[in-house]
Amino acid sequence: MGANDKIILPNIPIEINKDDLKIVFESNIFGFKNVTNLKEEINSNRKFKNVLFQFDSEEAAREVARKGSFNFRFGRSELTLKPHLFLENFEFKPHDSNKKDDEQNKEFKKELENLFTCWIGNIPDLYSEEKLKDFFSQEISKMSLSFHSIKPKFNPKLQKYQCFINLHSEKDAKKVVEYFHESSIGNCKLDAKLRDQSQK
Repeated sequence: MGANDKIILPNIPIEINKDDLKIVFESNIFGFKNVTNLKEEINSNRKFKNVLFQFDSEEAAREVARKGSFNFRFGRSELTLKPHLFLENFEFKPHDSNKKDDEQNKEFKKELENLFTCWIGNIPDLYSEEKLKDFFSQEISKMSLSFHSIKPKFNPKLQKYQCFINLHSEKDAKKVVEYFHESSIGNCKLDAKLRDQSQK
């Protein structure tokens, strides 16, 4: 086993059974990956938890992280969950919701060095970050592309969002730029460009 053979699912409702999540990763959705160990820690508010999954190889963990988000149904509810590659130098500890972005940034900071980022701007303040993630995820899936992560960020001065879509190849990133540039959302024409790798 390697140093990066784990993924983390942050802020999972406490009532979800970690073994039910394990079954998902060991199903055909993720190519029957072998989970060798799992760990959970309850957040301070006692409503959510972080769940850490260890796989039998680094490549298995990376493949799971590259798959992007997936829908998980429990009871009458359904959540969209996103596994993130867990790095050994990232301290695994409970965190509250106002630290969520900082913790996730630490998780894939090193990963960004090997990714290609599509920047999208002029996004109107009409939707939540989760809605924007869902929107861009669905649009990218229409292109039959896989992505590493989607990070909307609100600009309070402009009262608009910008979004960073991280992909595994420059070719895919260019396709995403071409797809979204000058497309429209909420009567606003989007800007899209490939982000300079040196800016990361």
